[in-house]
Amino acid sequence: MDNDLRRDLIAKSPISFSGLKKLNAGAGVFLFVQGIVMIALGYLLTWNRDIYTFYLKFKVVSLIPPSFQVLPNPQVVYTLTHLGAILSSFLLISGRKMERLPLR
Repeated sequence: MDNDLRRDLIAKSPISFSGLKKLNAGAGVFLFVQGIVMIALGYLLTWNRDIYTFYLKFKVVSLIPPSFQVLPNPQVVYTLTHLGAILSSFLLISGRKMERLPLR
């Protein structure tokens, strides 16, 4: 597509920059409100998720004939709490960024 054809298509398009600005601002406000609701629910409803390490545990069963047993040894490293509040930060960042995007 050459440059002249692209300019003609943009000029004939029913989509305007002011309409895109309004859509962008509306989406930003929606994401911001959704993030605030998720923060509130994230602190009211407690969801915990354990973070594990999975190292291998080696056990020598017999030396003659050589026989080994290899088993996973899961251990809880950290328990993540208020998962909803942590995930809502992505919505708040997206909402704030969408409100500030410059359109010419």
